[in-house]
Amino acid sequence: MSETNRLIIRQLRPSDRHQAEALHEQLLADEFEFLVGRGERESFADYVARQLANEEGRDIPEGWVRAGFYVAERDGELLGRLGVRYELNAFLASVAGHLGYGVGPAYRRQGVAEALARFGLQRLHASGVDQALITCDEANTGSRATIEKVGGRLDRQQPTVRRHDGGTTLRFWAPTG
Repeated sequence: MSETNRLIIRQLRPSDRHQAEALHEQLLADEFEFLVGRGERESFADYVARQLANEEGRDIPEGWVRAGFYVAERDGELLGRLGVRYELNAFLASVAGHLGYGVGPAYRRQGVAEALARFGLQRLHASGVDQALITCDEANTGSRATIEKVGGRLDRQQPTVRRHDGGTTLRFWAPTG
């Protein structure tokens, strides 16, 4: 399935457990959850099954929306992940947006985030979403550059949101098609 140096974006698998948990720990230093929403006692296989069900619109927890969970892989190594939220609730419409991506520190500045964002925009387009809200922390210049590379433009009506933690989130809209 994989060619040397070829980036593959695919759904999370039970066999990804050790790499995914290692990336989760690395990204916690950036206050980013690789395995977002994983319960403390939830097995990795159950977590993967829950992500697949969520993508299909089944068993979605209260307050959550239908979403897909994808990972970027190169040469059998996980590099990052993408959450594609096919609809927006109040929190997502304000702060988090349609896409959430994170890349392991060792794999940044290699085009992984851009590839994940482009993939997410394609998935949204295929599901009927024309414009995607993509957000980032004001201090995250790398993520801002990624959003702008995929066509994101600052929201004219509400370009920033002050979060409860005192930080500022930038809000961009990007075409999906």
